Amino acid sequence: MLILFLLAFVPTEVTDNRWFALSWKVVFNLFVALWIAADARAHNFEEERVKWYTHLSIVLTEFTVPVYLVKSRGWKGAAKASLRFLGFLLLAMAFVVIVGMLAKRFGIYVSF
Repeated sequence: MLILFLLAFVPTEVTDNRWFALSWKVVFNLFVALWIAADARAHNFEEERVKWYTHLSIVLTEFTVPVYLVKSRGWKGAAKASLRFLGFLLLAMAFVVIVGMLAKRFGIYVSF
């Protein structure tokens, strides 16, 4: 919800750029995978389990993140981690906005 609210303040010429749409999905999934890998290692998960969560989060981000949070922390810990996760997503969004603005500035467009 917060991300959608903040996207309302991004100029339309940035969000309408296809680079924005493409880079948002790629960067979002990679940031999630990196965060899950680092967090799972910090919580002493087995390396095999870290790999599974990381790979699944790249493909099925919307499903993997809640499952991972509840499995690693329980319900209350998952709520606290979700707030930190939102901060991480804001960083990803800032990166994507910069990519979109630079692509617009230099006239780089993607056609699907």
